[in-house]
Amino acid sequence: MVGVYSEGGNADWDLWTLPILAGSEVGLSGSVVDLATADNSNNTVNRIQLGSGVPPSFLLRVVVDNTNFQHNPVSRLRVRGDNDNGSVDVDVKLTDLVVNGITDIYTFRYDNFEPGDFIKIQLNSGAVGMGSGFGGLMFDVIPEPSSIGLALLGGLGLGRVCRRRGVRLAG
Repeated sequence: MVGVYSEGGNADWDLWTLPILAGSEVGLSGSVVDLATADNSNNTVNRIQLGSGVPPSFLLRVVVDNTNFQHNPVSRLRVRGDNDNGSVDVDVKLTDLVVNGITDIYTFRYDNFEPGDFIKIQLNSGAVGMGSGFGGLMFDVIPEPSSIGLALLGGLGLGRVCRRRGVRLAG
């Protein structure tokens, strides 16, 4: 049997707390499992197509090792960036990952990607009869350096205003 399925609710798997925006709920982790990765490499995620509004720099985070020693991509976690005309080629292949039963998040940085570029994720469990998987994918925008500077200046200005108000109220 070959296919991809999701699995979750296993009491032996790690508990996760969702971010505050999601209500800070706690729940058992799950996994997207690819049976074709049983001691074999497979493009579990064939294509994440990037559309309009792609930021100049962003992070892709892949969650693994959350399933109590099941479904881990021990032999390979390979994340690639590409496009159809071959001008983009990013390839990071991690092998022989350390598995300890505590959730890991691997982070990959992408710079200068454009609409139409895409990302692929390849897994290999390294175990006969056991498909590997991932517990989640997260994308985060990296702010441009100019916006970081503006935020710092704004924070400094706000700090001065608050300090002045504090002095007036105390005096």
